[in-house]
Amino acid sequence: MRRFFVSLILLLFPILLISQNAQKKFISLSPSITEIFFEIGAQDSLVGVIFPNNYPKEASKKEVVASYGVVDYDRIFALKPDECLTIEGMQSNEELKRIRKLNIAVVEYKMENIDDLCAVIKDIGIKTQKEKSAEEKLLKLEKELEEISKDIVKTKGILVVGLDPTVVVGKGSFLNDVLKKCGVENVFENNSPSYFSPSFEMMIEKKPELLIFPKGEINENKIEELAEKMKKFVPPLKIIQIDADLIMRPSLRILEGMKQLKLQTKKDKN
Repeated sequence: MRRFFVSLILLLFPILLISQNAQKKFISLSPSITEIFFEIGAQDSLVGVIFPNNYPKEASKKEVVASYGVVDYDRIFALKPDECLTIEGMQSNEELKRIRKLNIAVVEYKMENIDDLCAVIKDIGIKTQKEKSAEEKLLKLEKELEEISKDIVKTKGILVVGLDPTVVVGKGSFLNDVLKKCGVENVFENNSPSYFSPSFEMMIEKKPELLIFPKGEINENKIEELAEKMKKFVPPLKIIQIDADLIMRPSLRILEGMKQLKLQTKKDKN
């Protein structure tokens, strides 16, 4: 009898081991999280994504289960993910509540600064058994941030993320931290909420040296209209545009957006 139980345990052990190490399935409800999965080589565990899923190109092959303001609950349920991962504010509380009612766990990450981004990369690495890859990416991130922090030129600016109405970056936002690390003093750093609509008078009163826009996110004519209007009251005023995907998404590509911002800021001062 004892020999029988030993044989049974030996037979079941590989099955239990495979079950324990089985790859978990995830759905990304944030474009930046989708990018992080690919950046650390964990894309095979990603069964569904939110639109836009345009980077990297391989992300476009993943099944789309949501877009801004729209969630396909039936499709999410059918994919049977272990967890849905998102960034705070990407979905409403009601949308996330409905996903949880499907008995699907939802992780909502805080993203207020670069440290939060590092924590997300590390956590996704742990969840997907890609800790080593995640750590390598974090070391690279740390080194590149050190380089970006060298020889920065201090300047005052406003990062405009929307027009009609005008929306700017305020206190406690991820982009506020990005500006600071590039040497740009956000003139609305102490204003709440994180993204808010100032009056035109508030903007000229702050006397910014830079107006920064996410390129491709806002109509060019609207940018030019605001810029020309402000230049009458705040000369000289430099207009900078950074590719929206590089500056707006909290992923490792933020480094490229920061490099571009720093470069254009230095050109402005030299």
